[in-house]
Amino acid sequence: MNRTLKKVYNLACQKFRSKLCLILLLATILRISSFLTHPYIKKDSILYLSINHHIVNGNIDTGVDLYHLYPPSMYYLMKWIYLSGLPVELGFRCLAISLSIFMLVPFYLTTRSFVSERSSIFATFLLAIHPKVIEYSHAILRDSIAYPSLVFGVAFICYAIKKNSFFWAALGGVLFAITHMARIEYGLSVIAALLMFVFVDVLRAKKEKIEIDLHTVLTVLISLSSMIIILVIVWFDLDGMALRWDPLSFSKIEPYLNQIWK
Repeated sequence: MNRTLKKVYNLACQKFRSKLCLILLLATILRISSFLTHPYIKKDSILYLSINHHIVNGNIDTGVDLYHLYPPSMYYLMKWIYLSGLPVELGFRCLAISLSIFMLVPFYLTTRSFVSERSSIFATFLLAIHPKVIEYSHAILRDSIAYPSLVFGVAFICYAIKKNSFFWAALGGVLFAITHMARIEYGLSVIAALLMFVFVDVLRAKKEKIEIDLHTVLTVLISLSSMIIILVIVWFDLDGMALRWDPLSFSKIEPYLNQIWK
């Protein structure tokens, strides 16, 4: 009897995994098709590309002045793409498409922890075909980074709580920081949700007169702490030092380092 149930369970898992693979294939086709049929960039994308153009062409101060007006994740990412040798626009779009596809996997795994396999597959399917998600998947916009980093961050913190892992909690916090640096309102919502989780958990323990799960509370607080640490580091980067960094030429940043050391 147990062997029969195990076989049925394995067949069901294979069935749902095959459906997930089909959803990933469908998501890939939809995103690449949208990219090929909508080659233009949006109005906000021009601003991000122009700031990156100033930065990579040596007009650091002009780029940094504009950089102060907007959340910085876009410019850090564009800088890294530029340093990799790829065209910034094409590289950003390819990265955004890849993240938009692969975020379906942690989304499926996370939702499966709360609802049935069938509901999880259906929710993943809806996310894969959502018109706005497809649109953002190849656009040069803050949402192109905010959505995947938020999904991965939530998946990591859920996994950290399940496995009592401080490492995954800290990594989730880093992703939440990236989310905040892309869309501030998303980041503030994450901070509020994490604090609310701790408050409700402590309140429930007191009401039911049970012991507080300190490991879970610590896991959430570590995630929140790592998020805040990253944001504080970026906030203190007032002159855009990270955007000036070029590993191929130390002489470009040596004057700024000398000013700091003095």
